[in-house]
Amino acid sequence: MGRNTEKVDATLARAAASNYWTEAEAQAVLEAYEASGLSVGEFARRHGLTPQRLRW
Repeated sequence: MGRNTEKVDATLARAAASNYWTEAEAQAVLEAYEASGLSVGEFARRHGLTPQRLRW
């Protein structure tokens, strides 16, 4: 696993645990979602997020 992947995973974990995202966290989550090729629902489920939060 690469360093960048570990950083993204850490950001996703923080985002899932937090009610509030910084702009940088939101951008990282959305970039990870877009790069994943998954549906919104599947990406959210895998990372402990809600689909509504990603859509908002």
